[in-house]
Amino acid sequence: MRHVFKLGNTLRLLTSLLLVSILLFSTAACGNKVMATFLALSDIHFSPFETCQPNNQPCDLIQKLQAAPAEQWASILKKYDAKTPSQDGEDTNTALLNSTLNQIKALPKTYRFVMLTGDLLAHNYQQNFQQFTGDKSLQDYKQFVNKTYQYLQGQLQQTFPDTPVYIALGNNDSYDGNYYSDPKGDFYKNMTQLWQSMIPDVKNKASFEQTFPQAGYYAITLPTKTKQTNRVIFLNTVLFSAIAIGPNIKTAAQQELTWLQQQLQSAKQNKQHVWLVYHIPNGVDAYYTVNKKATTMLWQPQYNEAFLKLVNQYPDTIAALITSHIHMDAAQLIHLHNRVRLLNTFIPAVSPIYGNNPAFKVYDYYPHSMKLKNFQTYYLNEPTGAWTLEYDFNKVYQPYCHPCRILNGYSTIEQSGWRAEQYQKYYGVDTDSQYITQGYWLPYYWCALQHQTKKGYQACVASINGAKNKHPTTSHTK
Repeated sequence: MRHVFKLGNTLRLLTSLLLVSILLFSTAACGNKVMATFLALSDIHFSPFETCQPNNQPCDLIQKLQAAPAEQWASILKKYDAKTPSQDGEDTNTALLNSTLNQIKALPKTYRFVMLTGDLLAHNYQQNFQQFTGDKSLQDYKQFVNKTYQYLQGQLQQTFPDTPVYIALGNNDSYDGNYYSDPKGDFYKNMTQLWQSMIPDVKNKASFEQTFPQAGYYAITLPTKTKQTNRVIFLNTVLFSAIAIGPNIKTAAQQELTWLQQQLQSAKQNKQHVWLVYHIPNGVDAYYTVNKKATTMLWQPQYNEAFLKLVNQYPDTIAALITSHIHMDAAQLIHLHNRVRLLNTFIPAVSPIYGNNPAFKVYDYYPHSMKLKNFQTYYLNEPTGAWTLEYDFNKVYQPYCHPCRILNGYSTIEQSGWRAEQYQKYYGVDTDSQYITQGYWLPYYWCALQHQTKKGYQACVASINGAKNKHPTTSHTK
């Protein structure tokens, strides 16, 4: 009986140890699969000028805003509110801004952080200021810009009082006009002082304050359920733009690329996963390529090539790229040397100035690996005046794939077929305003999805056009 008793105890002990091992393994495995959510907004292009009439010079509203501190802007704008959110061809008025933020608050979601991927100011901001005030003073204009950002920051802080808000700069975010950058200038210094209050973590705030004043780029870390932290690198790709202007801009662009390489190398050494977040994407501008009938690159060739070379050096470190600028719901698939694809996912615009409906995205991701699991696009349906869920990515592109990532879904898009049709459908955020829905999906937009170099893009276009010439009945272009 003693032997039986000892054997029973031993079996019970082994069973207990096995159960504990299974539990620990399961917890660790689930910990790596725990999802988190973040909100992404872009191209707000806020314009307080939308209620001013062309013959209304000076505009009473703008004069009152100019004279008042930023803390009073909300109450002043409320009195002049157009009531109707901005329509097609307009930048974001107060009604649209409030509508967007109210919709976000109404969603039953908790965000780990909020991401703004650039262009908070409306187009032609300085020209409108001068027109509706008659004030040509650059100093007065800078003060008005500062108060505009203070007002927007205040609205965001009210909407997300306990949530970090991170920004990337766009080409309209400047004192000196579109695509203008002034490295180490007053704009970067003033924006550092303003936006650091939206970053509660002490180390992330210090990182932001260290490099953002240089030329608008910085890096922060995100915690996971374990001791590991991952990294988000916010770039200022306006410096790389094909039409960038400003003093010492080439030096600043090279310094940023050097800094980026250092960040990626540090992340690799620390076994961190990384997102790259920036406003102007690299690669081909398909819209202007069709419009101008010539391949149009978004970045200068030397920066595009250097960037892609860097990305190829860190295929296991970079988990995703997140960008915007074109106002549409798009993507890029970056082919790395080892044939691993990397996703660049685009944030559509709040501003409907280029024909899209106002929109924003809510992303689900795995904090441990930084892999993007899914997103939902919400948009303002202008005919009804109501916000609604436009689509859930995984339900549309890969409804029977569990678990799948956004990269998997985009990777299955072919030149034709139902997934290609879905991409064209959602690209303009429920509108037909872009060439993609007007017969130019092939070859121009398809090749932009697949290729980010001029040589690769042109070879793709030539290959598809050559196949069409052999089989003219399959042509989809005008």
